[in-house]
Amino acid sequence: MTNEETMETSRVETVGSMLRDARLALGLEVRDLAALTKIQGAMIQFLEEDRFEEFPAEVFARGFVRACARELRLDEDEVVALYRQQTGATAQTTPIVVEAAAPTETATQWFDTSTFGVRAAYVGGMALLILGLALSVLVFSGGNGAETAAAYQPADFSDAWQPVPAGTNDWQTYREN
Repeated sequence: MTNEETMETSRVETVGSMLRDARLALGLEVRDLAALTKIQGAMIQFLEEDRFEEFPAEVFARGFVRACARELRLDEDEVVALYRQQTGATAQTTPIVVEAAAPTETATQWFDTSTFGVRAAYVGGMALLILGLALSVLVFSGGNGAETAAAYQPADFSDAWQPVPAGTNDWQTYREN
């Protein structure tokens, strides 16, 4: 057995080497794969160098592995399984169970007929309060409104700006005023 054969058989294929080999087999540069996947070139280099700790969260690395595998025509599930095996990430996800909430006590009280009188008294009291406020504004506003309308005199605008007659120098007229 030659030295090359020994290195080839002892070499364990990693996710990064698998992605790099597939990219090179297709004749793509890192920037080409970055354009195809919309992933930054630095992130693709991190993947190819198996530097998964550089990603902010495991979900990003796993998603980028899947996206690169898809564009490089590799089996996505196989590459992701290799990624999980290599990193020790678990394939198990725990589903979030959401239970329907029971109706609250206040919702059932609103439709309870035994408290109808209390609700009616509350609504009636609020209506009387609003009506009283409106009447007090009218009474204490300082007059019936007719006196204030008669006292209004429009301003005298006889010396207001007038258009300059045609044929005169507008700038000179402005400066003279």
